[in-house]
Amino acid sequence: MLNKKELRNKYLDIRKNIKNKAELSDKIIANLLNSALLNKNLMIGCYASLPNEVNTWKLLENKSYKLCFPRIQEDTLEFYEVNSSKDFIKGKLNIYEPNISCKLIAKEKIDIMLIPCIAADLKGNRIGYGKGYYDRYLKDYKGLKVALCFAKNIYEGIIPNDKFDIKMDLIIDENILHIISKF
Repeated sequence: MLNKKELRNKYLDIRKNIKNKAELSDKIIANLLNSALLNKNLMIGCYASLPNEVNTWKLLENKSYKLCFPRIQEDTLEFYEVNSSKDFIKGKLNIYEPNISCKLIAKEKIDIMLIPCIAADLKGNRIGYGKGYYDRYLKDYKGLKVALCFAKNIYEGIIPNDKFDIKMDLIIDENILHIISKF
């Protein structure tokens, strides 16, 4: 059985080698948009996707919901409302973050959190980049936790997890919405 670090490396390599990533990413976003999870009254916590991740930038094109994105503050995340791609600057870890003019959004005001993952299993466990930012932020989060993941990165076993790892409620890939817990 592979440990978390070995699984992270394996699935980073798998994700890097997905040939039609843009097309599959579009399908994942379409599955999210067609799921009836998003509506005008919701604040969606999102992540500014990196080149090999599910592309969340397309969500900025739709104005039927509000979006907020994380900014790294020391060892934690804070989410800020964003209205367009012009609201971003390159931040810590070379990841795009909301600029200082964006409005801070309290955790309890975020209805759905879209969470990046390298791999996930069908028990709601996920592997991120290993820094624990999302797990720390989500430990007392009451909203819906949704991982966006390519189907090739759904692990067929159970990902090793620790007591501080936060489980997902839903995993969306290009084929299906995997419902993990009742919400």
